[in-house]
Amino acid sequence: GFIGLGNMGGAMAKACAKVANNQVWVFDKNSNVYKNFEKEEGVKVASTAEELMQNCDYIVMSIKPQFYQVVGDEIKSSIKHNQIIITVAPSYTLADMANLLGEDVKVVRTMPNTPALVGQGVTAYCYNEKVKQEELDDFIGYFDSFGKLVEVKENLMPAVVAASGSSPAYVYMFVEAM
Repeated sequence: GFIGLGNMGGAMAKACAKVANNQVWVFDKNSNVYKNFEKEEGVKVASTAEELMQNCDYIVMSIKPQFYQVVGDEIKSSIKHNQIIITVAPSYTLADMANLLGEDVKVVRTMPNTPALVGQGVTAYCYNEKVKQEELDDFIGYFDSFGKLVEVKENLMPAVVAASGSSPAYVYMFVEAM
């Protein structure tokens, strides 16, 4: 399930739908973004974040960092013990997510880069000790659909954000300007 369907969230949801046996749910407060999914097979639109939470084992919070607190407060009472929360916000650590959602929540922290929009991204990830290997394997299978994955130690995530997360976007802007 994907909460937030901006450029990155939308691209990730479409890619995951191709490998998730047509079982991807999406939700966004801006219903205009659903137009981008009208022709996508295997994508179901949830009318609320709670509906999405009821139907998904993996929940990707692909929203802007300033909305994490609001959305976290909205979904934390709906999180089940078997669900994995996947973050896409560079500034939210695993400890931040434990404070926001609860100590027992399984969290995978990711930092994809803009080439994921065309299926050629590199996504760095780390996870808390609550995530089991089989759950991690499933996560990797989904996120492999839009590029490569690299496991990093959490203390290296700020470097990933600076080098891998932002650099492709700047290079693209430079090339486009030329």
